[in-house]
Amino acid sequence: MKKLENNKGITLVSLVITIILLIILASIGTYSGTRLVKSSQFTAFSTELKIMQTQVNKLYEEKRNGNDEYVDSLGVEINSDTNIQKQANKVFTQNASGITDQNEYKYFDTDTIKRLNIEGVEREFFVNINKRSVVSYNGFEYEGKAYYTVNQLDNNSLYNVEYNNTNNWD
Repeated sequence: MKKLENNKGITLVSLVITIILLIILASIGTYSGTRLVKSSQFTAFSTELKIMQTQVNKLYEEKRNGNDEYVDSLGVEINSDTNIQKQANKVFTQNASGITDQNEYKYFDTDTIKRLNIEGVEREFFVNINKRSVVSYNGFEYEGKAYYTVNQLDNNSLYNVEYNNTNNWD
């Protein structure tokens, strides 16, 4: 009888271990990628909300300077459309935004926002120019919390960083 020679191939066990390791690495990469995408979407939402807040502050100043007719013509009354009214009830009545009084709020759709020459805003908003208040139409859920207004954002949420002041200037 001939003696069996050592095969130079890989064993089934080493192949299975390699595949399991690759699956683990792929799942870690997928999880990290998903978190990164969600974080960038939140940053975009925060930026749009802040852009709208800046624009509403400008409209408030225009109204104070006598341009009432133009400013009051912007937006759509909330009670003019059933879908807008339903969403307004969700956002205001259920206290999701922290604001319960929807009086004087108007719906700003993407067409209204484009007419104002605001670039970089793709979402819809409820706006009260007299109170200088902006509320997101759909909001954004991030890390278990729903965001609708600038006031709900953390100060550092735009760049998703934390700043800890370690300097003692006393």
